[in-house]
Amino acid sequence: MKKVAALAIIAFAVTAGAIIANRMSTEAMAVVIGVVCGVLASVPASLLILAVSGRRNGQQEEWKQARPTVPPVVVIQGGQPSQWNAPQLPAARWQNSPRTFEIVGEGGEE
Repeated sequence: MKKVAALAIIAFAVTAGAIIANRMSTEAMAVVIGVVCGVLASVPASLLILAVSGRRNGQQEEWKQARPTVPPVVVIQGGQPSQWNAPQLPAARWQNSPRTFEIVGEGGEE
């Protein structure tokens, strides 16, 4: 019974695909073929990523089990807190001196 149902589903999919393909324009068919090829090209890369990440997770679990648990060490130093002074700008920056501008390209001295 399962074989007959699977065969009927495959026959329906092939028939529907043929009817749709006959009614599509060449540009639409090119888009569909491009999408299918893109998805098929991404499958090996996805499988490779899954294989590598699965292997890495297994290694991390082994490393966590093999490593002994050590409590964290906290060091607190006593003493007076230091006062940090921000660097000061030179006094010339704070004076209200007139600004001079020189325009390049004008023939002021001829």
